[in-house]
Amino acid sequence: MFYFNKLYWLFDEANGDDRRMDFNEFQRALVICGVNMPQAEARKQFSQADKNGGGQILFDEFCHYIAHRSCPQGMTAFVDDGNDRTGADGTAQVLAYASGIDMHHTMHY
Repeated sequence: MFYFNKLYWLFDEANGDDRRMDFNEFQRALVICGVNMPQAEARKQFSQADKNGGGQILFDEFCHYIAHRSCPQGMTAFVDDGNDRTGADGTAQVLAYASGIDMHHTMHY
């Protein structure tokens, strides 16, 4: 629920009042999250999220896009609730796997 609320706040903060997110608003959302992405890559990501090709992303499309991606670099701080659970719940291994880090050499089991 915490993550959903963060996504809703982000979507609402970036899109203005029309409940639709265009490309410029998508870029604004990335900036709010601290994600540094070249414009060409941002446009590619926006197109992947815009399932019907209408040039705007609805909140459900935005959630679907985020849920099917590993957390972009920089966005982890945005979605972090301040509680360090990485060692206790296996999150460290999941995040490392998503970013290509070999945890077998960095973690002690």
